[in-house]
Amino acid sequence: MGVKSIITYNFDNLLEQQFGKLAHNVVYREQDEPSNSDLNIYHVHGYLSKELNDSYDSSSEIVFSEEDYHRIYRDSFCWSNIAQLNAFKSSTCLFIGCSLTDPNLRRLLDVAVKNKDNAKHFAFMKNKTFAADSCNDDLIKIYSDIDRNVRNNYFQSIGINVIWVNDYSEIPAILNSLVS
Repeated sequence: MGVKSIITYNFDNLLEQQFGKLAHNVVYREQDEPSNSDLNIYHVHGYLSKELNDSYDSSSEIVFSEEDYHRIYRDSFCWSNIAQLNAFKSSTCLFIGCSLTDPNLRRLLDVAVKNKDNAKHFAFMKNKTFAADSCNDDLIKIYSDIDRNVRNNYFQSIGINVIWVNDYSEIPAILNSLVS
């Protein structure tokens, strides 16, 4: 079926520039209507679109400060929370470049995973590296394994399977292998 929508937490238009002439629809306000035929790009933290006339759209509320994040967190019926929750409940999501540390995002994932038996989302996460100045390699390996298992268990509890990488540069090759 392919990708139906993209949720981005960035407010720039780099995705739209990258898609160029590929049919896509930008959703960044409550009044924006998702498309049934085009790829929907949801900018859940607002959108700054530099149009051809070099003017910026000032109708977008940008989530930029901690106060802004708290405002959205408190508003369960905020359009962006509902859009994310719908995606987390009805689709398989892939998180790329997302630390998954945002408490609102984790809350929405936790709500979406209720009454589900297994994780259906995926996230690329970088393996932690630990300095080995005064420790032996075996001890570092044990600690690394424990840390990774704890993180895996936590992410599984909110519906996410982790794809571990040592370096972010590995991600394009992994993605390309999925479509080959």
